[in-house]
Amino acid sequence: MSASAQAFNSPDCQQREHNMSALSGVQWRNKCLDGDVGPIPDVISYWDTPSKVILCISMAIFIALTFTGNILVLTVIIKNKHMQTKTNAFIANLAVADLLVAIVDMPMALITVIEGEWVFGDTLCVLNGFTVVFFLTVSVHTLMYIAVFKYITITHPMSKMLTKTRVGYMIAAPWIWGLIASSMGAFWLSDFTFKPGATQCGPNYPTEAPEHAYAFIIIFSCYFVPIIVMVGSYISIFIQIRAHLSRMKANTTQDHDVIVSQEKQMTVTLLIMIIVFFVCWTPFMVYCIFASAVEDKTTIPHELHALGYWLGYMNSVCNPIIYALRVPKFQDGYQKLFYICKVQKNLPINNEKSRSHSGSEIHMLQAISTTELNLKKSKSVFV
Repeated sequence: MSASAQAFNSPDCQQREHNMSALSGVQWRNKCLDGDVGPIPDVISYWDTPSKVILCISMAIFIALTFTGNILVLTVIIKNKHMQTKTNAFIANLAVADLLVAIVDMPMALITVIEGEWVFGDTLCVLNGFTVVFFLTVSVHTLMYIAVFKYITITHPMSKMLTKTRVGYMIAAPWIWGLIASSMGAFWLSDFTFKPGATQCGPNYPTEAPEHAYAFIIIFSCYFVPIIVMVGSYISIFIQIRAHLSRMKANTTQDHDVIVSQEKQMTVTLLIMIIVFFVCWTPFMVYCIFASAVEDKTTIPHELHALGYWLGYMNSVCNPIIYALRVPKFQDGYQKLFYICKVQKNLPINNEKSRSHSGSEIHMLQAISTTELNLKKSKSVFV
């Protein structure tokens, strides 16, 4: 080993590299080789104050929106029996995965940015890395299975392929693969550790063959396979919808503007699904590929790490908006839920008689709302 390599691999130099300041990895390495490193600080701030404030506010907003949005999705599905369909079973599955991200993973990342270091210990670091891979994998693969489910139901509407048992398998599959993927990282191919400047624990930067293999598995199974399946499914769906609407134009007296509006709504929804997935997950995969390819791991910008993970988290914010708010039945469910809550808040509760009236009025309101929902036609053939 050369003298410069021995100097760089010395304990003091490695400790300083671990606690490097705002200097880039190359600058720090050169200073370490020159012996010009100065005292070792206890805690290094990788973010200046304005950046930390912006990042913390963004994280807090992400947590609040992810928690609220997915709780609303689950509440609407649970409280309305007519919403408990096969399609909504997938949306509920997605909401559970995204909700767990908001409850388990995001708060730890927020605290880590505030403190400037990992403060939860080695055991929770491994658990944090495990749950990050687990829940995000479940979320991504559920999006993929939603695309497959939509493809089958729209392009083969008379098919009996999607039985309750098979739908159950499709809902369970993301959790099974998420468990396998996170277990491979924790117990076999890699280790979950905290990297200086990161916002949470995760797999080691790949240096050995098993770690490179694990990085390839994650990149391929959690990005390329889902995006290929989603794009292929949604292109097929779009073609099928266009053909269906063309037949409607030729064989129906329905207003032409209504048909064009339906076509536009379907096109926008499909484009949003693909674009949001691409925007949220491409930076993370770029980060993973870069971390695997570069030899000097100290040159990996900590900003790229934070951007990759938190844009992935942002997908959990967007999911309840895309897969629920654009669905008319969910919009009706939200209106009914908020209206009932408002009535419950405003009705008098001073005596037994008023409480009896309150219960009767709420029951009547629920019955009327349910009747209205049942009478409404779906506004979109995509639902």
